[in-house]
Amino acid sequence: MLNLLKPIDLSAKASTGLLLLRLLAGSAMVLHGLPKLGNPTGWMPAEVGIPGFLLALVVLGEVAGGLGLLLGALSPLACLGVAAAMGGAIWFKIQNGAAFVNQSEGYSYPALFLAVAVALIFTGPGRFSLDALVFGKANAPSSDPALQ
Repeated sequence: MLNLLKPIDLSAKASTGLLLLRLLAGSAMVLHGLPKLGNPTGWMPAEVGIPGFLLALVVLGEVAGGLGLLLGALSPLACLGVAAAMGGAIWFKIQNGAAFVNQSEGYSYPALFLAVAVALIFTGPGRFSLDALVFGKANAPSSDPALQ
């Protein structure tokens, strides 16, 4: 289990890119979820028909997942939270006839954050993360020069 939390030992350049990606995506997720903390089970109108516990899970995915991205802490779990919240948002928007790109109702925004979360599941948070500090780094596969 702890091996899942050990980031691959990436180069400083790759880790810097992941740090910038995590900081931007994490802060956007946290800022997107914070207003919902005031009413975590009722931030959407009741007519929508989404149960309150699912709305609360979305808030948890956005805020806790966003903080995890920002800090590079428990990254696989944080990414799963963000991915689940964004997957739900995409599903909801598609069910309501939204186009991929539309100024206010499209689902390109959640799709982008879903892609970031999935990418970070595969790459890990990089060497500039709490995961690397606390759990150490896994060995990079020697056959991939980008990971050296």
